[in-house]
Amino acid sequence: VAAAELAAEQLSSLVSDLHRQLDSDMRTANRRLQQLERSVQDIANRSEKDRFAEGELRERWAEVQGSLTGLVQDNQGMARRIDSLDERLWARTSAVEESARQGIR
Repeated sequence: VAAAELAAEQLSSLVSDLHRQLDSDMRTANRRLQQLERSVQDIANRSEKDRFAEGELRERWAEVQGSLTGLVQDNQGMARRIDSLDERLWARTSAVEESARQGIR
């Protein structure tokens, strides 16, 4: 009986030790898993931010290019209108001057 009780105590002690080791291993594994999850999330967030920043940068660049192209086109259009206005103004001024010369004679 004493040998059985001693064996039972040793077995109980061994089970308790294994249970504590298992708990410790589980806590360590959970901490590592949480660290890994944070690392993966950080990478995913960084990648998402990078993609967002790149996409935003591309979008802004496209807007700037579009604005610049629009400004160039507007400037060219204004230059054509000014040239046309200048020609019409010159034609009218010349006509008025010619009429004035003819009226003076």
